[in-house]
Amino acid sequence: MLGFEIAQSTVSKYMVRDRRPPSQSWRTFLQNHAEAIAAVDMCVVPTLNFERLFAFVVLGHGRRQLLWFEVTRHPTAEWLARQIIEAFPWASAPTYLVRDNDGAYGHVFSRRVMAMGIRDRPISPRSPWQNGHVERLIGTVRRECLDRMLIFGETHLRQILTLYASYYNESRTHLSLHKDTPLGRAVQRYAETLPLRPSCRGCIIATRGYDFRKGQVIYATVHLLLEITTGPLCPCRPRLFLRRTWQFPHSRRGGLHRT
Repeated sequence: MLGFEIAQSTVSKYMVRDRRPPSQSWRTFLQNHAEAIAAVDMCVVPTLNFERLFAFVVLGHGRRQLLWFEVTRHPTAEWLARQIIEAFPWASAPTYLVRDNDGAYGHVFSRRVMAMGIRDRPISPRSPWQNGHVERLIGTVRRECLDRMLIFGETHLRQILTLYASYYNESRTHLSLHKDTPLGRAVQRYAETLPLRPSCRGCIIATRGYDFRKGQVIYATVHLLLEITTGPLCPCRPRLFLRRTWQFPHSRRGGLHRT
C-alpha cells in the first residue's frame, strides 16, 4: 500500500479491537444450549456409622429436572459410565455433558460418553461456578433434606433421595421456570383446605412443607428407631417422632419453632 512495506506486528498494534470476545462466553454457551445440556456431579453424604456415601446426580439444564441419581460407597470410572447409560437410555442422550475434573472420571467414562455421541465439556480447574446449576441442586438437597436427617446406610439414602426427587420434580417451584415445576403442573386456583390445629402460647406455626394445591402436608417416610418426647406437650407440637416420619420443607423459612 503506497509502496511501503508494513510488518504484521505494526498492523496488529494499531488495529481497532472489539471489546467483546471473539467467541461466546461460558454463560452465553449455557444459555444458548440449555435444552441440549446435562450436568453431572457427586456429593459426599456421611452416615450415622461415620461412613461416607457418594451420591451421583444428573441434572437437565432445560427444565432443571433431576434426571437420575444413584448411591455408592466406591465410585469408579466403570460405575460412573454405567450410570450415564442408565440416565440416558436409547436416543435421549444430550448434546453436551458438563462436569468437573474429579479423578473418578477416567478414560472409561470419557470413552463411554464419546460412544454415546455426547460432547464432554469439563469445566476449568477450581471453577465450580461453571457448573453452577448442579452445584445449586446439591446445595438445595442438603439444605432441605440431608442436613435435617440421620442417614443409616446406602439403602436408606437411596430411599430418601427417591422421595425427594419426586418432590423436587413434581411439587417444588423454580423462579427460573416462572414458578413452575420441572415436570410442569396445572394451575389450580381453588383447593379445599384443612382447618388449622389449635396452637398454644410460645409456638409459631408457619407453612413450610404445605402443599397448597391439595391442602395437605407433604410427608416422606424415613426409617428411624426411637420415639422421643421433648418438653411439655401441646396441641401443635405433641411429640417428636423418629419413626418413619419426615416433612420436606417448602422454603427456607417457617416450620415449628419454640420461642
